[in-house]
Amino acid sequence: TPRKQPTTKVWITEEELTRLAEFEPKTDTERLVRDQFLIGCYTGARHSDFIKFDESNIVGDTLSYVSQKTKIHAVVPLSNTARKLLHEKEDRTITERGFNNCIRRICKKCGINSTVKVFRAGRDCVGEKWEFVSSHTARRSFATNLYLRGVDIYAIARMLGHSSVEQTAQNYIVCGLGTLSSEAMGYFEH
Repeated sequence: TPRKQPTTKVWITEEELTRLAEFEPKTDTERLVRDQFLIGCYTGARHSDFIKFDESNIVGDTLSYVSQKTKIHAVVPLSNTARKLLHEKEDRTITERGFNNCIRRICKKCGINSTVKVFRAGRDCVGEKWEFVSSHTARRSFATNLYLRGVDIYAIARMLGHSSVEQTAQNYIVCGLGTLSSEAMGYFEH
């Protein structure tokens, strides 16, 4: 990827998250990857963090951890789905490349196949959404879905462990104007 070249990113919508949660894995690896990806989508954690989560990260109704990458402490409200998955979590990991290949196959099986156009590596790419999903898509999905629900961008930045909201806005909230809430779109009716 050329440096300083912006990329277009994808995220998993709440409806697509439901499809992933309802997906019946055929192998132990599919179950592991699906569960870890969902934990990432509901906590906003990086792959390097969510693969290490266990029940000790649960503090009351929150998930608490120190980011492996930034060493910043993050506290996130704990969804029922993430809590259940953490209680059942296997103590096993898979390489990031293997993880990404597996989550793409799962997304394809779940019908996450709308046509998307992304810009990456200095060129436009068109394909089905599942082709562009990676472990980091979980983090972007968390931020974008919260933003679409009207959560303050400063709160999202804190939950992601970002030191600036600019980083959150530029790299993690990836929805376009067409996906703004009806309340937000009402502003443009004047």
